[in-house]
Amino acid sequence: SAPGVAGVVECTALQNSMKVKGVSCRAASFAKTWSGCSCRISLPPFIRQMPDTFYDPYALEVSANVAMTTFPPLVTPAPASNPGAPYSPPTTPAECPFSRRCGANPRCIGFDSWGFEEVRIARYTPAAGFQNEISCNYFLDGKATFTVPAAVRRR
Repeated sequence: SAPGVAGVVECTALQNSMKVKGVSCRAASFAKTWSGCSCRISLPPFIRQMPDTFYDPYALEVSANVAMTTFPPLVTPAPASNPGAPYSPPTTPAECPFSRRCGANPRCIGFDSWGFEEVRIARYTPAAGFQNEISCNYFLDGKATFTVPAAVRRR
């Protein structure tokens, strides 16, 4: 493919390599010379994307003074448990496919194996939570080249 361009053919190759049901990828243009793929992925019932409830846009950045002594933290009590309650497995957080940076490791397939510079999961929205799907954006720099990893071509 042409350097710095991720088009329909490239995004279809990325989509076909994801071994999950309910994936659709399309070519996307981002800021300046960046292009890439935007993939919508339906999640299984035990994987849920969760909203960031701890984000505070008005939080103050206060640096701690290392010379100041503090009291030790309080001991946290053990969470309450009910042995008669039905088992509820913990939810698995949502993660984009190929979300790791693998570098030169041939046994790992990450976003950089495809030539992407980075991957980002879209922020939680109530609609995405209701449909239980995530949107992953794969960014290709204007100077990078999209390549299908050899491990994916062998499948």
